[in-house]
Amino acid sequence: RGKLRNRKLRHKHAQIHQGKSREFPLVICFRIRLTLVGRGVRGQNMTNNPKMIVIHHTASDRDTTTALAVNNYHRDKDWDVGPGVARAPISSLGWHGQYHYFIEASGRLVQYAQESELRWHAGPDVNTRSIAICLAGWFDDGHDDMPTAAQVVTLKRLIQDIQRRYRFTKEQIHGHREFMQKTCPGNHISLEWLRSLAVEGG
Repeated sequence: RGKLRNRKLRHKHAQIHQGKSREFPLVICFRIRLTLVGRGVRGQNMTNNPKMIVIHHTASDRDTTTALAVNNYHRDKDWDVGPGVARAPISSLGWHGQYHYFIEASGRLVQYAQESELRWHAGPDVNTRSIAICLAGWFDDGHDDMPTAAQVVTLKRLIQDIQRRYRFTKEQIHGHREFMQKTCPGNHISLEWLRSLAVEGG
């Protein structure tokens, strides 16, 4: 029985090497899993080395958009970053939202991911070196005017906290539109206004 089993194993391995079997040796499967866990779509590095802050808006109604709704939208979206359907990576905190922080109209702050984790929010070159903050709202003409007072308080505190920890200057605060052909975080929100929330003298 032992000799028969060995012959079957040799036959299976021969099929694998000849491309006749769809099974993979355990070692190969293990290596593939390590690659997928450690890297993103098409080999994208999934770590983040923050050098700036990037501000976004949701381009949806300010007062009704929630962190959970945006998370679920990002979870179900096809991100079109490679062959087949590309789903957003889940963070170590359990969220699919592709920002590090989300601020609802009430001023409630939700952290989607650790700052050391890459999020898909402003293009490959920016994603690996930025902290993404998103405001619920659509701050373009015909929609919301500006963030709520509560949002502004939370945003200011968060920006200044990040600044102090990373020693960022106000010049390291940016809007999404600086990197992509978008109005985000909205035409009503100027870069000067965003940087006015920074630590004085920072």
